[in-house]
Amino acid sequence: AMRGASDGLFDLNPATGQTYFSPRWFQMLGYEPDELPHSYETFLSLLHPDDQTMFQSVGELIDFKENIVEREFRMRHKDRRWVHILSRAVVIRHGGQLKRIVGTHVDITELIQQQKDLEVAAKTDDLTGLRNRRGLPQDLEQITAALEPGERIALLHLDLDMFKSLNDTRGHEAGDYALTLTARRLRSGGAGFDIIARVGGDEFLMAKRTSASDDDILRMADETITELGVPFSFKGS
Repeated sequence: AMRGASDGLFDLNPATGQTYFSPRWFQMLGYEPDELPHSYETFLSLLHPDDQTMFQSVGELIDFKENIVEREFRMRHKDRRWVHILSRAVVIRHGGQLKRIVGTHVDITELIQQQKDLEVAAKTDDLTGLRNRRGLPQDLEQITAALEPGERIALLHLDLDMFKSLNDTRGHEAGDYALTLTARRLRSGGAGFDIIARVGGDEFLMAKRTSASDDDILRMADETITELGVPFSFKGS
């Protein structure tokens, strides 16, 4: 069962410090079986510095109170990248004395990345790649928290005139092109917005940290309109 398992297995005797790691445990971290010492100190040495506070020294484990342990942490791969690990262990006692901690380590790096990708996708507009309405509040909170004394946030709301007419007369492909071009021009424009979001069919919201006056902000809005108003060609017309 151990040889066939895709999980790394470990077995620790806290009283003696005797430790065993399965071949898969080593392979999961890029090492050959038995390339590192079978010791609890080896495990601790590979932990991410921010995750080391989750664990005690081997001597302190004698007073461990939990019976089932589940943790997520990062360990250093041989190629120096960080591997996300899910650890599940059972604590074995006899006569009230802790005798063994036995469990598995599973590489969940790919799963963590998939979750991050899904979170990004949920807050991103599929067509333009801009933030969508769902992702906007978090971004606004972040730039609000970063405001310096004398700064404020300028919010600009934009919708495209005659967009419905464009869709009706030239088709949705032309409408999609107009939206993606608008997003591209907003990104590359001179205003340097901190946030650009598509919040509706043809509606966009832009935000910028600024210490500029009201007149300067109005001037920025006018310049943005001018940049967006440059005619474009779609399929030669």
